[in-house]
Amino acid sequence: MVITLGYFIVTGIGVVYSIFFYREFGSNIVKFADVTDFLLASIVEPISIVIFLGILVFTLTMFQLDFWVRRKWPGYKRWLERRFAPKYTDPLIISLIVIIFVPYSVRQFAIDNGKVGDTDNFIT
Repeated sequence: MVITLGYFIVTGIGVVYSIFFYREFGSNIVKFADVTDFLLASIVEPISIVIFLGILVFTLTMFQLDFWVRRKWPGYKRWLERRFAPKYTDPLIISLIVIIFVPYSVRQFAIDNGKVGDTDNFIT
């Protein structure tokens, strides 16, 4: 299940990258792409694997830091439990940050790469 979920996430990152990259050239890739293009997006755009590994390392680091702080300072743990509902004191907040941050960063990366290949400056 973990491998399937990981592949799904990497494919999603590749698809988001492809959509925003080709949008910089004025092309709607969704109209011309096949299902296999989306399934192979992570292989075609290997940066999606790098981004996924970065997200994984960041998330695991934040989980460990949160658990360490809760063990080190019990007052912090009690404060979190009183201040927020127990479901929000779990690593849900970190997951939400990742869910919001990843599409934005992939979008910016694709737009920046699209600007490098901008053909408006060429003489025709």
